[in-house]
Amino acid sequence: WQTLYDETYAEGQPADPTFNITGWHSSYTGQPFPAAEMRQWRDATVDRIRALQPSRVLEIGVGSGLLLFQLAGDCNRYHGIDFSAPALAHIRRHLPPDWTQVTLEQRRADDLGDLEPASFDTVIINSVVQYFPSADYLVEVITQVLRLLPPDGRLFIGDVRSRPLLAAFATAATLSQAKPDASRATLAAQQRQLIAQERELLLDPAFFHALKLALPQISEVQVEIKRGHEHNELTQFRYDVTLTVDGPPLPVPASKTVDWSAQRWTLADLRAALETEEEADSLLVRAIPSARVQPLVEAASWLHDNTRPATAAELRAALDELAARAVDPEALWALGAELGYHVRIGWSGSGADGCYDAVFNRAGAARLPELDIETLEPWSAYATTPAATRALAEIAPRLREFLHERLPEYMVPSAFVVLDTLPVTTSGKIDRKALPELDSAQLGQRSEFIAPRTPTETRLAQIWAEVLHLEQVGVHDDFFALGGHSLLATQVIARIRELFQLELAVRTLFEHPTIAGLAQHIEQQQWSTADSGAAGEADDEEEWEI
Repeated sequence: WQTLYDETYAEGQPADPTFNITGWHSSYTGQPFPAAEMRQWRDATVDRIRALQPSRVLEIGVGSGLLLFQLAGDCNRYHGIDFSAPALAHIRRHLPPDWTQVTLEQRRADDLGDLEPASFDTVIINSVVQYFPSADYLVEVITQVLRLLPPDGRLFIGDVRSRPLLAAFATAATLSQAKPDASRATLAAQQRQLIAQERELLLDPAFFHALKLALPQISEVQVEIKRGHEHNELTQFRYDVTLTVDGPPLPVPASKTVDWSAQRWTLADLRAALETEEEADSLLVRAIPSARVQPLVEAASWLHDNTRPATAAELRAALDELAARAVDPEALWALGAELGYHVRIGWSGSGADGCYDAVFNRAGAARLPELDIETLEPWSAYATTPAATRALAEIAPRLREFLHERLPEYMVPSAFVVLDTLPVTTSGKIDRKALPELDSAQLGQRSEFIAPRTPTETRLAQIWAEVLHLEQVGVHDDFFALGGHSLLATQVIARIRELFQLELAVRTLFEHPTIAGLAQHIEQQQWSTADSGAAGEADDEEEWEI
């Protein structure tokens, strides 16, 4: 990740240096997020942090300063740290001269031991934890952070990716790129492949409630879905968490609870309840189907059901119908603002069903109910395992090649699985019954081989095969799942530059890790260059005629 972001932040300067969104690309299209969507995302995050009334701030993973440039001017102290020197250099170049309260330092997220205890009232870790190697690493970072906060201090962990919604996210990404006539079986295979190749840390919201059980100095946990009118991956599959340390007694929960789905409520029913005197104090509404997510949760299950829509076009039409019956959470925030309520919206349970809960409170700040965690599971039970995914990506291809040289084909395993430890019996032997069952994603680690179909794909496949020392590479194989890493990615990009006469950044391979995706990106770049050249020639001809 450091290799990727050092290169990203070292690229050319944006028009507005305080709004540097270089590197923010959509998983649906592979293209940069529109600036308007990113501003909406940033502003909503800033508003949520400002509500905590920060004064002495530590931001871990300050990046290009998207939050710092908005928040630091109102703070008495703002200390930003990041592992990327180019990122910090960018901020230093553009800090106002009188912002002497801002200090910047290059260090890792888990290197906080020399900072003074209780020296910050707010710590921010925004859009960073997905790059951590494991949930255990995150717990170590949080444990260090809690020492830096005084009573009633806040830790804001923003833009957390949802593990329970991983299948829905993979479905959205698959459908966004599918041709209308793509079959359900093809879509299902691509969805499973995306899940198996996930390289980031995704967390169940229950993880943060479990933290309260493990770290008793945490007095309150609030998990809120993202704000924003756009239905993109930033609003659909991410959430914010606020942890309070040794805070005051918690406010009384909502005076009345309603189950939206069970009682088949509409927005008109909610408005009527909020306008009546007996409901005016506070109201908790549970199980509201989200127009952002609930249709995609349904679609994720439909992909593996032979009775459901057979093509991508039919599936998209069905999703539109489902979305029309669900509720956009922004409609609830708007209603609350109109009627004078403070509103908080979070996942219903883990959010796996695509529903959310909303609390309306008129007297003061609303508070979402917390999950009751009675038994603490291993941290890995609440999260994906990026470190294991990377280990598997590096080891499995070499191990498979090693076994192919020594065993008949039928004896070579079809799947490899990384475990924290091997389960053993009381006598110390391997407990085969305790080994985990393989799921469909693990069995589909290597996609079905599809040979290159275009000259661009053929050339890329030759480059990959040479760099990765493989006999053949399919167009849907993931570079990193085949054993690629940042150093090999540099070699691949260098060869592409030479062969295609096209300038590409190393991060392009991170964003388009398959032959098919990278070939499409290269061809788009070539077409764009050709169009620019044609336009220039036309201008020259027009000038000559004049």
